[in-house]
Amino acid sequence: MLCAIPIEIVNRELDAVLYLALHLAGRGLPTLMGDYMVRRWVFRFDKGKPVIYFDQDQSLRDNQAVLDAGGVVFNLNQEGLVLEDSLEQADYALAVRALTMLFAWGEAGRRNILRRIPEDRHSLVKVTGHPSFDLANERFVPFYRDPEIIAAHGEGHIQINTNFSYANLKMDLDRYIKMLSGMDEWKIYGDKAVQEYVWKLHDFQAGLLDKYIELAGVLADAFPDRHVVFRPHPMENRDRYVQAFRSLPNVFVDNAKPVRNWLASAGHVVHCDCTTGMEALLMGRPVIGYRPVENAELTNRLFAGIGVPADTPEAVAEAVRAGDMPVEMRRAQLATLSPYLANLEESAAGRIADYAASCTSPDKVWLPRPLRWTERLECFRKHVSKLIRARQPGHNGRKVRYALEKFPPTNVAVLIDKVRRLREAEPSLPAVRVEQVALNTFLMVPEKG
Repeated sequence: MLCAIPIEIVNRELDAVLYLALHLAGRGLPTLMGDYMVRRWVFRFDKGKPVIYFDQDQSLRDNQAVLDAGGVVFNLNQEGLVLEDSLEQADYALAVRALTMLFAWGEAGRRNILRRIPEDRHSLVKVTGHPSFDLANERFVPFYRDPEIIAAHGEGHIQINTNFSYANLKMDLDRYIKMLSGMDEWKIYGDKAVQEYVWKLHDFQAGLLDKYIELAGVLADAFPDRHVVFRPHPMENRDRYVQAFRSLPNVFVDNAKPVRNWLASAGHVVHCDCTTGMEALLMGRPVIGYRPVENAELTNRLFAGIGVPADTPEAVAEAVRAGDMPVEMRRAQLATLSPYLANLEESAAGRIADYAASCTSPDKVWLPRPLRWTERLECFRKHVSKLIRARQPGHNGRKVRYALEKFPPTNVAVLIDKVRRLREAEPSLPAVRVEQVALNTFLMVPEKG
């Protein structure tokens, strides 16, 4: 069969998708990956052909159509919300009504999901880990090292990552909640209890945001010869930070590249209950967990325990001066992650590729047909329309700009270079051919012989 993997946010997902596709290629399976056009092929251009479809949206109609065509549906969620119990969960009870397997990041995540689905569907949940965290490993640090970042900020910059998107959202929070609640996979945001929880997070994050702005100033003064890179979550309004730091020459606000590109050359990483702290720990970076405001109800217990703890700017500065994390502290924190990330024991991409290979056979492999000129024109017209609508003032323009930021035009040369570097880091990965089949859609095919 053909594997089909839609990508929502290219900076967050592309590396993991490429790595998984390489493992799929090692089992003889081609992969179609990219933006909305992947769905066009599956449900329109090559409609009725069996595919191995990697679902994130929990769309009952789409997933059932894949199964009815003799295909396979794998749910591989990109979000870390499955790590712990939370009100903000995807609707797994809906997802398991039409899928082949649902992949949990770890045993703890599996238990969380099982509580949310009917007992007769429990066997569909498999513990695999997520391919993204295969790459959050010290051996892949060379893959992520970015010459442009190093040239601009040197080796060992101080990295501050924030995830205060509810308090500093690019769009109005009420509108954002309304938009999410209108999506099949996120109808839970229409629930009053969830909305109340989100607004509590908003208020909590607003206090944290001010404290983190203060922290950047303290670190800039304490370490005038080092760059302090403030990287807000992609959903945050970065202009707020740019204005706050305009008088600090060694503080830079930048989230233009994937976070691991920044982590690879960071000297220290500061976070607050964020997956970035976990990624930095796995990549061997010195991590500091700065938590100046406490709220047990709104704290992620797992992420809160990652890094050298600090509750004042001065404590953060002292942790930076101390250098690396204590060895025993790092080991203990990695041990706490084991139930949450199966990747610490075995490659998630390898496990998932084995499941995929077990669901098909070489004689069922096929490739998507090329686009007709009318379809290429439609794809181009749609992109130009977005560029025009993005210039609109107000909410509508912001909404389209956000969509464009999630997946800007990406050249196939970028993917080819990433594949080359992944194979350098892991020589056992197979040789493949990568081609661009639409504006932001790509096909990876294993090389013969």
